[in-house]
This record gives sequence, C-alpha cells and structure tokens, in this order.
Amino acid sequence: MNITTRLEAREREFRIQRYVETLELVIQKNYKYLKNIMEDFQDKCRLAASTTGAAPGLFTEIPDIYQEIHKRLKETQAVQSLLKTRYPQYVRSEPERDKELLELDLNAGTYFSKFLQTLKKHLGGKEDIGEEKFLGLEEIPHFRWFRNQENLVKFLRNVRILDELDYETVPASVRERREVTKDKPRSLTLFIFKGSVRSITSLQSHMHLREHDIVERYDEDELRGILTHLREIQAFEVERIFDRLKQVEGYSELKCLLVPIHSEKDLRVDVAVLVEKTINEMAPGELKTLST
Repeated sequence: MNITTRLEAREREFRIQRYVETLELVIQKNYKYLKNIMEDFQDKCRLAASTTGAAPGLFTEIPDIYQEIHKRLKETQAVQSLLKTRYPQYVRSEPERDKELLELDLNAGTYFSKFLQTLKKHLGGKEDIGEEKFLGLEEIPHFRWFRNQENLVKFLRNVRILDELDYETVPASVRERREVTKDKPRSLTLFIFKGSVRSITSLQSHMHLREHDIVERYDEDELRGILTHLREIQAFEVERIFDRLKQVEGYSELKCLLVPIHSEKDLRVDVAVLVEKTINEMAPGELKTLST
C-alpha cells in the first residue's frame, strides 16, 4: 500500500468515525430530551384528567408535546437501525440506554392513550378519537426525497438540527470549508435533475459536494440531493451555484428544480406532488426555484 492509498484510507476512516459520532450525538440528545420531558408530559396528562385545574390550553399543548416525542423516538429508531446495519464495528453497545428508550416509548404511548380517553369525555364522547386521526400522524411527512436509507436519515436529521450543524475540522488534504455565520437563518435546498440517462451520468460525475450535502442517483434519469446552507442565503445565490453546471455536456437536456426548506413545516406531504407536477411541466435546460 503506497503513501497516497494509506492517506486516503485514513481520511475515509476519519470521515466514517466523525459521521458515526454525529449520529450517536443525535441519539444522545434525543435520549436526554425524552428523559427530561417525560415526567412533565405525564404530569400534564394527569392534570388534564382531573376534574378541576385543567386549563383549556392543556388540551392542545399535550398533543404538541407528544408529536415532538413521537418524532424524536422515530428518528432515534431510524438512526439506531442505520448504525447497527451499516456501521456495527464503530458502534459502542449501550444496552441500558436502549432499554430506557424502549420504556420511554411505551410510557409515552400509555400516557397519551389515557389523555385521549380524557379528551373524548371532555368532548362528550361523540368523537371517534384515535392517535393517528387526532394528531394527523399519517400526515407528518416522512419525506421520501431519497431511496437510500442512510441518505434519508441524514436528510431528516439535518432538517431537525439545522441550527446545530457546523463543519468539522478534517485533515488538510480533504478540507473543504464554507463560511458559517452564527445567529443567521439556516436552510436547505432540495434539488432534482431530470432528463436523459447519459446527461444525468455526466452531471453526476461533475458534482462535488461538501459536508452535510447529499446527492443520490434516484433513478436512471433522475438525480436528487440537498445543499445545506449554514448562513442566510437568497434564491438567486443558490441558482448561481447551479448555473456553474451549465458547462457540463448534456446539461441543456436536463430540467433542474430547486426547493428551499427552512424548517420541518416546509416538508408538507403535498410538496412531493407539487415537485412532480412542476418538473413535468418544465422544459429541458430550464432551472427553476419552487415557491413553497
């Protein structure tokens, strides 16, 4: 093994370790949040069940808390699954934490089920209230922008902890830094290229993304990805980034649609439908930013 190969292997190992540490941090932060919120959540559910002292606002506050608990648990489970299947040799066993997370999941469901019974009584028993219907959990977008599970987990994680992201210090030979502006709005841009297979292949070979960005060959004739902006950025600036790709052979045969994402609320279920409709109406060579 020559020096260059050894350096590349070391750099690849470094990146994997940093990525695994980032995923472990997501689990740990969710774990702490869940432990801290659960007692308060239980108390609020009990208070709602009492005949006196239950403020009207409690009946909207409890579902909001549970929805956040639900999202954190699902995210944690997805990250755990990814680590166990893709990076088992890098993961340290945490049996006590895993056991507690299962108990927190069970407890949250139990408390909320009792709250729903209370709410039904509060409404006079006329409403057929279930967890999915009441919370609209089936409408919480598990936004399938990517097919690859690892890319999907990374994407959803980046959306939720956008304000916490930063660029890690990496070896000088692979360092690609971008300005990080604190206390400024951060965002993501989804991008999709669609067109001939040959042009998509050519474009993919010319795309050089950096930390926190993702690109995936979604289909033979489709390329999808996200750009992560750790400073305030305008739509025209993002379009300028993609304008640089116009020199790539076959670009004129491709449609390019950009979708700005500022928070989880922008990931509505109907965005996927709007993206599909818009790109089908675009002409080859056209670049467009979708207004969500």
